[in-house]
Parts: sequence; structure tokens; C-alpha cells
Amino acid sequence: MKRLAATVVLVFLLAISAGARLGGGQSYQSASTPAPASPPSSSRHDSSKSSSSYEPSEPEPSSSSSQPSQESPDADSGYSGRSVPDDGRTFLGWRLLVSILIFFAFRSYFKSNNILENFGLFATRIYLPLVALLLISPWLFFGLLAILSYQAYSGNLPTALVDLLKKVFGSLYTSPHKEQSNLELGSAGETASEARSCYQQVLEVDSNFSFPLFREFAVLLYSQAISEMPQGDFPQSRRFLSAQAVNQLTTRGHSLDTVRDVVVGSVVLKSANVGQQALTVSLELESNYLAQVGAESKGFLAKEHWTLERRLDRLTQPPKPVSSLTCPGCGYGGDVPTSGVCPQCGITNQQGEFDWLVKKATVVHTEELHPHQAEGSGVETGTESPTVVHHSLGRRREQFLTRHPDFQWPEFWKKASGIFTKLQQAWSQRDAAACRPYETDTIFRMHRYWIEDYRRQGKINQLSRINIERWELSDLVLDAYYETIVARVFASMVDVTTDEGGTVLYGDPSRTRSFSEYWTFIRRVGHKTAKTDILQGCPSCGGPLDRINHTGECEYCHTVVTMGDFDWVLSNIEQDEVYQLSS
Repeated sequence: MKRLAATVVLVFLLAISAGARLGGGQSYQSASTPAPASPPSSSRHDSSKSSSSYEPSEPEPSSSSSQPSQESPDADSGYSGRSVPDDGRTFLGWRLLVSILIFFAFRSYFKSNNILENFGLFATRIYLPLVALLLISPWLFFGLLAILSYQAYSGNLPTALVDLLKKVFGSLYTSPHKEQSNLELGSAGETASEARSCYQQVLEVDSNFSFPLFREFAVLLYSQAISEMPQGDFPQSRRFLSAQAVNQLTTRGHSLDTVRDVVVGSVVLKSANVGQQALTVSLELESNYLAQVGAESKGFLAKEHWTLERRLDRLTQPPKPVSSLTCPGCGYGGDVPTSGVCPQCGITNQQGEFDWLVKKATVVHTEELHPHQAEGSGVETGTESPTVVHHSLGRRREQFLTRHPDFQWPEFWKKASGIFTKLQQAWSQRDAAACRPYETDTIFRMHRYWIEDYRRQGKINQLSRINIERWELSDLVLDAYYETIVARVFASMVDVTTDEGGTVLYGDPSRTRSFSEYWTFIRRVGHKTAKTDILQGCPSCGGPLDRINHTGECEYCHTVVTMGDFDWVLSNIEQDEVYQLSS
């Protein structure tokens, strides 16, 4: 920010010195007036001296003899006694220099703030118009630079400039570090600003909307529906599936005998549409699952677009422990018939009257899953990329600290590092129960699946020499129910996979693997005072953590502690290559 402000000010002052006489024509310098000396720091700009001084020479008396004037060079005072015409080429050169400086200044700013992705749009929509303004009306251009420099100095530039350009240029702002095909996006040029506007559109009609809650529901529904698609009756998920979605899933499941171990890697809100009677959202989900095909077991990676719809007058309900898909009307958790009518209360959700309904479940891409062999050494792809930061992070951080004046970032980073270390140790020990106190349902199910999968294969993924280099804040989100902190962790460790006897199968025990990930922590708005830190014991009763069961309930005080009611808990982990801002 300060670097951009300094660059803009430099360009402004440089342009003023180069263009003191904007009309072109002739410049004059008296033979008896020496050129002003320049400070050493500006010696690179010495050529501006002839165009930045305007001192007419004494008029020469007329002579009847009309003899040509004689001129001689003077080493001390330059040219003597003669006006030197200037054809505008000097000033044109300065304009070109200013244009180049502007190009690199703004291009550097956009890239450093993870805004710019499309160079062509940048050139045609920002750079070329600025150059045209410089050539047509330099003073107007300099005035614009002065305004921008003031905004940069006062710290208002990110919000003011980005919000303005977001409205004017639209598709210039693309999601950072995502180079996806049109097929993957559904339409060319889908942008991070559009993703943010999707979130805002949903909030306009559902002030209770909470993305962490919505993600938990979407993951649970997706996992259940994919598991049920080979049979085609969908006894648990049917109440949230339209006839079209059921047909699409059934068609996919015809060639499969069973599906199990569904793990959802990411959920991204791609679009939102507010209709006259319903709110429609589109999600992009990435997952993997195991399927039995005859006597053969196969793994699959899938990317899908699911479209969900809900009546406009329905609001997101307060969070509660959810381990199964229950009736949105009465809470009945048993199977439902193919009609989708609840056998207990008789209601149906087939028009999205009570909760979200999947209208379409479209597969974008599916491929067979090969054994996971990411363990190893070196630096993972994407770790060197800049951290994705929300464009209003500064303002959001100030608002967060206003709500919590006693909040200490060093203490939070210490807690986050403690959770990080505890989870790596639980992973190495293949102890899913040790993960439970620190994670919401969705992330816990994912970790439990992989840990159990290693057990089934007789393998151990040993993580050692764990070193957390730093945390970088990415986003802060406040909704009706949760406060969310998204931070990027940079770490390194020795990562090897062995068999039960200790023989190394993958990885190098002598080298570390450097990587980074985006971790999302949530805590309830108006959270209760914790009896103790979550790293030390149950935040509700202070008891030891050895009795937190698979539902997240402390068996000493019978309180669910994994919903952020008392302390920060982990709700999501995303890799560099898939992370996108959700708000």
C-alpha cells in the first residue's frame, strides 16, 4: 500500500516537472541564467531542466544591415543569446516515461492484492484508457493521480478503488490462482468479485445465512446422496432431492454396486439468483469416493455442479448438532418413501418449501482415483503463490477488534498452532478420536475416513519434525451465527508412509516437505465463557478431553463442544490450488 502511494506521488511530481508548459511550442532559457542544480537523488531526471524553465531572452535590437547573428557555445551557461525551439518531442518522451511508470505501479498493485489475473483486460480497461487520458488532457490526468495518491496515503485506496473498479470493470477481477477451463467454470471469466456478490445476494434475502453452516449441510447431503445412488431409492437424502436430481444420480449409479467412503474436498459457492419466489444457488463440489464394481473396488475423483433452491421466505435456522438428514418439518430421522413425503408429519420438501432442495446434480469431470502418494519432500506446488486476501480485510480486521477489544492475535496464532500440531500427531498415531475436540463434523468425518483407510491398508503416515513457519490472515467473516477466521499456514515436516513393520513405502526420511494450506476456524457469535482452553480440556466443564465422543459431545458434561459455542474450532482445510474466498 505504502509502496503504491510512494510510486503514485513520484509519478505525479515527475509528470509536473516534465509538463510545466503543457501547450508545447517553444521553451526559452536566458544566456545569463544558469540552469538550476539538481540534487543527486534526482540526477536521472536531469533532462527535465530545459523543459521546466521558462525565461524569455532579451529581445535583440534590429539591425539595418541584417547581418546574421553569431553564436558560440558557452561551457558555463549553455547556449548563448538564442531561443531554442522545442517541437514537443521532449514532452512526448516524458509522457511515455510516465505511462511506463503507471503501468508497472498499478500492475504491481493489482497483482500484490490478488486482483489481477487477466492481462488483456488490464491493458484494455485500465492501462490504455489512462494513457489516452494522459495524451488528451494531461492536467486532468495529473489531477487523477493526485486523488489516488491522497487515497493511498490515507489508507482508503483498497476499498474505494476496488469497489469502484469492481462495479465498472466487472470481469477484470478474477479468482486468484485459478486457471480453469470454461467447462469447469460453466461460463468464461467467472470472477472472485462475482463469488462475493453471490454471497451478498444470498444475505439480502436470508440475513441468517452462514456459509460454515451451509457447507456442513451441503457436505452431509452430498455424501449421503452419492452413497445411496447405486440403489436409487435414496431413503435418507430423498427429502432434499428433486425428481430431476434423483434421475441424474440414479443414472450415474447404474454401473456401480455400492459406494462408500465419500470425502468432499471443497465446496465453492459459484452463483446465486433471487427469483420471484425462490432463491437458487450453484455449488461446485470436489470429492473422492470408493465404488464396488463387481469384484473390483475402484476409487474416483469427481468435480460436480449442484444447483439448490429454496423458498424466499425461508431463513437459515440456528446451528444444532446434525449427524443425519432429518425432516425439516418435524425432525424425523428415519427413512422416507420415494415420494419424499415424511411418514411422521406428512410434509414434503419437493418445492423447497422448508429447506434446500437439489434441482440438478451435474457431473463436470470424473476420473479414476490412484493411490495417494503425496508424501515426500520438496516444496508443494502453489506454496510460493501470494496469499489470497480479501480486498476489505483491513476494514474487517478493525471491526473484529472493535467487537473484541481484548482479543490478542499472538494468542490466537498460538492456539491455531497448537491445534495444527495436535492434529498432525493424531494423524501419525492413526487416532481419529484425538482429532474430535478440535474439529466440526465435516472436517472430522474426512480425517476419520483417511485414518481408517490407512488402518485398512496396514499403513502409517508418519509426520515428524513438524515446524510451523508462520500464519498469514486471509479473511474475517461475520454472519448471524458465526465469526470466521481464515488463515494460511506455512509449515514443513518429514512426511513418510511406512507399513506396520516400519518399512518406508513413500517419502524420504532425511528430507522435509514444505507446504501451505488455508485453515478456517469458527466460533459462535456471543460465545460462552470457556472454563479452560480447548487445548487443555473441555471448554464447557474443564474435564479432560479423553471423553469427547464421535458426535463432539463431552461425556462428562453432555455438551457438544465442537460447534464453536465456547472456543475456536477448525471447520475446513483447503489446499492452495482450490482455495477461494467465500464472502
